[in-house]
Amino acid sequence: RERDFVFAEGARLCEEVLKSGLKIHEVFFTADFAATGRGSIFLEAAAAKSEFTAEVSAKVFDALAATKTSQGVAVVCEKPVTGETVLHAGVLK
Repeated sequence: RERDFVFAEGARLCEEVLKSGLKIHEVFFTADFAATGRGSIFLEAAAAKSEFTAEVSAKVFDALAATKTSQGVAVVCEKPVTGETVLHAGVLK
């Protein structure tokens, strides 16, 4: 079954999701990420565009994370349109 959501992890990728205009359903972050300048800027913007934000402990985040050394931020967003749909839309413009 095809999934409707994507899990994105890491500061840069999460920032790109925010810039893309994809609907953000959930944001998970650690206190360490929130304490950084980059983190506070991202979280302020993400809170305005997401349905749910949650600060979680580093231990919980590590259980969610796919990377060994996480940056402490992840989002669950809508799956972007890809494949033939995008190709045809681009050609027809």
